[in-house]
Amino acid sequence: MALRPVQFICRENIGRSQVAEALYVQQSGFMARSAGIMVDHPGQRVADRLEADLVLEVMEADYGLDIGEQRRTPLAGPDGLRRFGKVIILAELEVVPEWLSEAPNAVQWDIPDLKGLDIEATRETIAVINQNIQDLLISA
Repeated sequence: MALRPVQFICRENIGRSQVAEALYVQQSGFMARSAGIMVDHPGQRVADRLEADLVLEVMEADYGLDIGEQRRTPLAGPDGLRRFGKVIILAELEVVPEWLSEAPNAVQWDIPDLKGLDIEATRETIAVINQNIQDLLISA
């Protein structure tokens, strides 16, 4: 059964949603997109953000994925959600617009922000995202 595209959304589209997109595509072979609610520099490469260094290191070392060239994308409005079978919100609820949290195809994952974490906490958080991706694929 082919899964409809999935969109992963976090606060700034630097860490959590970029990680989830890459892991989903790697493990499923299906399309995914990531976006951020508060993207300050649309189109910027993830590698150009200093706070992404540990995320990039863990993704390369543990999963063989280089996400440094992925570009930061702002979240489109409510109409943009229709093309996705599932929208996964990884952002803190206080920054999530009401229209997004109430979307019928949206689910919330409680994943802490990767910004400011040390290498071990970064590794553990990415492992939780990876497990959630595996659970999503099993339940599809």
